[in-house]
Amino acid sequence: MISPTDVYNAVPVPEVPALFPGRPSIATVWRWILNGVRGPNGETVRLESFKCGGRRFVQRDAIDRFIAAWNAEPTAKPPVRDDDAVRRARDAAKALEALGA
Repeated sequence: MISPTDVYNAVPVPEVPALFPGRPSIATVWRWILNGVRGPNGETVRLESFKCGGRRFVQRDAIDRFIAAWNAEPTAKPPVRDDDAVRRARDAAKALEALGA
């Protein structure tokens, strides 16, 4: 959680790209703040930020948390289709084919 009172760690958004490896564009940083990215388990991971005096800031700790969450090992296994679901899908495809679809 971001604490706006911890201003010593705060970096204005235009200066944030310099703190990332590969130096992403400012548009990319804004996208990470506003929309986030798909994490390893399918959840949305956002770069935390806060507003103070009409400007948006990101804490260095938030950057570390964002990178860690984005690169975390997946904990959920992908869904496995059971034989019954595969059979129903195959039957549905055959029925559609018979109808000329």
